[in-house]
Amino acid sequence: MIYILTPGFTQWVHGYSLTSVVEDQCRMLARYGHDTTVCVSSQFDKSTMPDLGPRVKLDLVMPVIEKARDYNDYSLLRRNKQHMEVADALARFLGSLVESDVLLSHDIVFTGWNLPFFQGLFQSGIRCQCYHWIHSMALHRFNWWNLPALGDNHKLVVPNRAYRQLTAEVYHTTIENVIYIPHIRDIRSFLRLGQEACDFIDDYPLALQADIVQVYPASSDRFQYKGLRDLIYLFREFKALGYSVCLIVANQWATGRQPREDLLDYQDTAVNNNLSPSEFIFTSEWRKPKYETGISQQFLRDLMSLANVFIFPTFSESFGLVLPEAILSGGVLPVINSDLEIMSELLENRGMRFGFGSWQHKLEKNHSSDWYAAVAAAISKRMYDEESVACRSIVRQQYNMDTIYCKFYASIVRSLDGGEIDG
Repeated sequence: MIYILTPGFTQWVHGYSLTSVVEDQCRMLARYGHDTTVCVSSQFDKSTMPDLGPRVKLDLVMPVIEKARDYNDYSLLRRNKQHMEVADALARFLGSLVESDVLLSHDIVFTGWNLPFFQGLFQSGIRCQCYHWIHSMALHRFNWWNLPALGDNHKLVVPNRAYRQLTAEVYHTTIENVIYIPHIRDIRSFLRLGQEACDFIDDYPLALQADIVQVYPASSDRFQYKGLRDLIYLFREFKALGYSVCLIVANQWATGRQPREDLLDYQDTAVNNNLSPSEFIFTSEWRKPKYETGISQQFLRDLMSLANVFIFPTFSESFGLVLPEAILSGGVLPVINSDLEIMSELLENRGMRFGFGSWQHKLEKNHSSDWYAAVAAAISKRMYDEESVACRSIVRQQYNMDTIYCKFYASIVRSLDGGEIDG
């Protein structure tokens, strides 16, 4: 069992940053099969608690500091009657935990208001592994900040590498006892993506984790005019440059003999160009036949929010709705067809532009492999140079709950059962 100690929670306030940190922790741990108990104030308002699934439960076990005059930010150790009553109550609970449990606490070993809870932690003799989150800079030094006094089973956790040494110094310990674990900021929970998109990501993790992601809406009878082969060739070159890739074709009307044959033809083209079924995906083929006629606007918008590029090699358009939709849905780099006049008009001559050919400007011959390689190199470089695109990609890839769990949490909860994604 994992216990999360949050003494300040009397209700679940979504605008409070610590609440969002704990909520993301709970969702992540449940996703990876861990039973979690959130320990909150005995005066907690249960009606404010969101549904975090059957693996997460509340325990109103945290005693209350009732006297206002005793609720201060103490820099010095205090041992008055009120403090010790709170400390004794918490110590009894913590003393009941077993060695196989894991305790995650928030600000108990840092904030002076929580001094009575720290005293309870100290006197409990708790035996399990304990990880204490510190959410602020330790710019001062309280006389009770002494990690070695708690025992070898206690570690400090900070959300950045920069403050590890400073934290170790003020807590009279070494940097090895201060762990860096960044906070979770998962696009699925922050943007409240729908269940369809979340399930799709579970089946195709590269939609969330790949370096280069594009979602391309296209009717199944219009692939040739939409330049889908151009996209396949460009994604082949992205991959050749060392990038992980995911190209999702949100296609409609994948019914009838000809559209089915076309889908198979493009799937073969993708495989022959080194794109696996997890890197080149038709939404019509996911949970078939549910999405053969198309996906909902919300599902499409959720998928588009994962993308960081929108390459539009279309041969003919009167407007091209999918281009502004892709731009509005997230931080994509727009790449348009300079051979189609309407594209430059639509973005007022902005965006990267390459000549893919069009009804206005037919190519005399097909582009060579070297041309696609050069275009892919130019696009990927611009994606790296564009701060908004690059930074959004970093956050999507590095701070989602799957990356954070695998890189940081898996090692500290390895003694527990779990490890399987519940979904």
